[in-house]
Amino acid sequence: MRLRRRWLVRIAAAVILCALVGAAYAVPTAIRIGAGHYVKMMCSGLFLSKREVKALVDKEIAADLNGWLEEYVPVIDRERGTVEASLFGMGTTKAVHREGLGCTVLSGAPEDAVRRQLTRPIQRAASGNRTALWPEGDRVDLSALPPQIDRERLSAAMRAAFEEPQPRSLKRTRAVVVVHKGRIVAEDYGQTFKPETPMMGWGLAQGAVNALVGILVKEGKLRLEGRELLPAWRDPSDPKAQIALDHLMRMTSGLVFDQSDAALVGDLFPMLYTQTDTAAFAAGKALEAEPGTRWAFSSGTTNIVSRVVREALGPDLNDYFSFPYRGLFDRIGMGSAVLEADASGTFVGSHFLYATARDWARLGLLFLNDGVWQGERLLPEGWVRYSTTPAPGSDGAFGAHLWLEVPEIMRPSGTPRRDLPADAFYLVGFGGQLIAVVPSRELVLFRSGIGRYRGAWDPEAFVARFLQAFPSAE
Repeated sequence: MRLRRRWLVRIAAAVILCALVGAAYAVPTAIRIGAGHYVKMMCSGLFLSKREVKALVDKEIAADLNGWLEEYVPVIDRERGTVEASLFGMGTTKAVHREGLGCTVLSGAPEDAVRRQLTRPIQRAASGNRTALWPEGDRVDLSALPPQIDRERLSAAMRAAFEEPQPRSLKRTRAVVVVHKGRIVAEDYGQTFKPETPMMGWGLAQGAVNALVGILVKEGKLRLEGRELLPAWRDPSDPKAQIALDHLMRMTSGLVFDQSDAALVGDLFPMLYTQTDTAAFAAGKALEAEPGTRWAFSSGTTNIVSRVVREALGPDLNDYFSFPYRGLFDRIGMGSAVLEADASGTFVGSHFLYATARDWARLGLLFLNDGVWQGERLLPEGWVRYSTTPAPGSDGAFGAHLWLEVPEIMRPSGTPRRDLPADAFYLVGFGGQLIAVVPSRELVLFRSGIGRYRGAWDPEAFVARFLQAFPSAE
């Protein structure tokens, strides 16, 4: 009995020791991640979205499961465009705002060096006639809907998008924009949001990365079959040299990446909030499967693609910084769009893109129109078809940086899938961001929100309700 008791004590001591060792790593890392998230969201919220500090903390940064972030103490310098935060003096982290590049989490990088990356202002195209009807301008006329649209069902779907039937699990819808046959036919805003408020897209940014790659493919600066994509992958003896751009676009690279947003110290949050170079972090992961043989969704992959885009544009970092604007945003009227970079100068294409609701809808409309904008082809012929062809191993859920089904993690647990049009495809993001493109109905739906609990918002039900208002083209 004594021997058994002695072994139980030893086992208990070992468990406690392992827990303490784990905590010694996990707790400081979690504090840094919290600080990085705090300063990033506060900085972009203040300097891009022009929101108030209290609203940012209460309705976004510390909402729901993130209530512990209320304990962080921010230091805001509006003149210099910086936000610094720490938790009881620990994990101090700073974000800096740069005009045209939004906010960057320094993650230990020298502020002066980061600011020196931008050696000349980013030139944006003139906004044109903003009084013209959307999408040529920003004027929206909802007074004369086409007669085939069911007004009552359209209104009911819009009301349902903003209702809060679960007070303990809020969906916090911020904006909904409905585009039919190239025109906005319905829109509404919640809380303090307005048509001119830029909103973070989270995973919606990956759709913009898709378009940027398509533009460079059309220009001959990138090839989907291209390999040895990064300087670190150019040793022919390195198996990573065989990772093709197509593998990255379809997320079949074979690289390890812990995407789980429940794993605070997995890969996702450390990449976003503690790394100076998000692409290097993801590209440095082990190769656990032969490229092209296994599908696994990975936000890190998108940041590798962002770096591949940078490599394709040459050594002048300012050319890279200006490319999303001259190549895409300005050409389709996304005048509010700002794609944000990490401390190394690479765009965090996985998540950090801000735009107004109407501008996000423009991105959806570009995909609906097969990459053609106002008669000009921006994306290669067949690019949308390529992007909506199922990736091997994805069970038909994912194409090339576009979703072909609403991801399981975004759907309420235990609910059956809805019968949505087979040609529909989606851009999706954390918190319930969604762009749904339904070619057979000539329809684009945009929704922004910040629901943290699974089931707070049902994206398939959202799409299904609006579909009832629009006749099938069959």
